[in-house]
Amino acid sequence: MTELSFSLDGVKFQVLNISHGKMLEPMQAHSHGAGCYEVHYIMEGKGLLVIQGQTYQGQNNTLYVTGPGIEHAQFSDAREPMEECCVYFYCKGSRTSPLVKKFLLVPFWFGQDCQEVKALMEKILDEGENRPTGYKERLQLLLAELIIMLIRNYEQGTDLMEHKDGDGSVDRTTLTIDQFFLYDYAEMTLERLAARLNISTRQTQRLLHKYYGKNFQEKKAEARMSMAVVMLQQTDKHIYEIAEELGYSSPEHFSNAFRKYYGVSPSEYRK
Repeated sequence: MTELSFSLDGVKFQVLNISHGKMLEPMQAHSHGAGCYEVHYIMEGKGLLVIQGQTYQGQNNTLYVTGPGIEHAQFSDAREPMEECCVYFYCKGSRTSPLVKKFLLVPFWFGQDCQEVKALMEKILDEGENRPTGYKERLQLLLAELIIMLIRNYEQGTDLMEHKDGDGSVDRTTLTIDQFFLYDYAEMTLERLAARLNISTRQTQRLLHKYYGKNFQEKKAEARMSMAVVMLQQTDKHIYEIAEELGYSSPEHFSNAFRKYYGVSPSEYRK
């Protein structure tokens, strides 16, 4: 995606990713780093959303936003998989902005859209895919409008929940880290992540502490265990197959790690 940023009421937003598609595979539990927000809009289909340990029903017109540290997972209905549009961006927020402050103070929001966000998302996707003359400038305007529409949704009875922002700049670093722990769970090493970020392993550990409050081993265990739960719940794969896919040296090693993390064995959890 073309690098894109926009400003609203004096606050700069950097767009890290815009995605759209049907969620045919489960998305294991994960969270984003300091200053990162992900806007999810379910355009069609249905499924389950597990957010901060609570289960929600996702369906047409469902809108939810996950800010820093908000753990979330998604499971589509196999017969009617969710079609979702996501906008993922970074904002080093300023509490001096009366407008943007209303967005930054809400780390999590879930509900039915009442501000025609679907039409706005469709315009954003169309501009990004077709790239007509002036598309970057129009995208900046549409994305700024998206923040305003989110705030208006928040004001329909949602209380503001204050949280602390991180500091520093992330560029596309947190997106790279998020994708690594989401998709590379079978071959996770600190050295591989550091190479992908083009920094040292020590700097990588510092980034993980800064943006997630966890070290590499903790993030690795979180990613593997979240995916293990998805496989145990959503597939008929044998324990040894799951262990192999997750990168464990043996089924026994996987089972021991799972029991230590969840307090039960994989077989007991599946039952």
